[in-house]
Amino acid sequence: MMFKHWSQSNPHILDELRPKIGLNSWDYLTKQDKQNIWNYMARYFFELNPNMSTKTNFHGDQIEIERKKQLIYLTIADINDKYKKNNYTPMFLAIQSLNAACQDFHAIFMDQSENVVFELLSHYCRNLLPRSLDRKPGEPDKSYEIRIKGKLKEFEWFASALNDVFGQFGVNVILTRRGFIPRQDKMVSEDIYEPVLSFLSDEKWKPVNNDLSDAFTEYRDKEYSNSITHAISALQAYLHILVHGAIGKGDISKLILQAQEKSLVPNDVFTTRVFHNMDSIFAQERQEKGDTHSKKECANEATARLILNLAIVFLQHCVQFDNELDT
Repeated sequence: MMFKHWSQSNPHILDELRPKIGLNSWDYLTKQDKQNIWNYMARYFFELNPNMSTKTNFHGDQIEIERKKQLIYLTIADINDKYKKNNYTPMFLAIQSLNAACQDFHAIFMDQSENVVFELLSHYCRNLLPRSLDRKPGEPDKSYEIRIKGKLKEFEWFASALNDVFGQFGVNVILTRRGFIPRQDKMVSEDIYEPVLSFLSDEKWKPVNNDLSDAFTEYRDKEYSNSITHAISALQAYLHILVHGAIGKGDISKLILQAQEKSLVPNDVFTTRVFHNMDSIFAQERQEKGDTHSKKECANEATARLILNLAIVFLQHCVQFDNELDT
């Protein structure tokens, strides 16, 4: 017999307990919202002390504490070195100590714009991730997956916690191994985006990842035509590597046919028709709104999001087929 929470007896109660507030940028949050988000994430950073100038609270065993200190220090050192003119780290610049780094880290989180805050978190995550995810020579797929999963565990825990908190506060991005991307419906994010980006973590797909990262960055910066161009380039890069093992020449339609002939992607009638229609859409949108040609019109957010979603769904379909072949 399983005891039910009050909310489980009537799902509508969740609308009161966890109201749907829509998606908004970080800059839309109140100061109290940001402080609450900090408090929820403090176990990954540090807890504030009333007299923070003399003491910062880290919790956990000694190895975990030293790891947290290292991450905070390295992150602020990165920001201090990369963005000298705006001086986002005044305390650290004056006194290069852990306590100064902590003060600057919290001040940026609370007081700076969305772009600065997400740059801070990006550097934190980059320091959290292993420096290399390269496959060892001759390493079997299964062994590689197990080894990489272990290396990424720390990052996955952090991303899961941050995405949950951001989701409940309506922040319009989610954190993935490839950086921050636009928040989608939960099912789309968990069942399509995250598995695809996880599959593409292999160094083999680095050109695909680079284009996808640029597509997400351009989308976030409202450069929607650039986003479309990079999203479609990511697809081409994936198909080139899948078919030829390296980047080369050839448009999407020809690459799809070659991949089908080699049984690298599905070739049933329905899938072929879908691939053909998607290729037509990609070609038209890149011709009219992408940045590789003179544009007839500038892309808007809805179009860029559609192309991003189509590109990821296309990749998900191919990845799923590849996984089925392996099982």
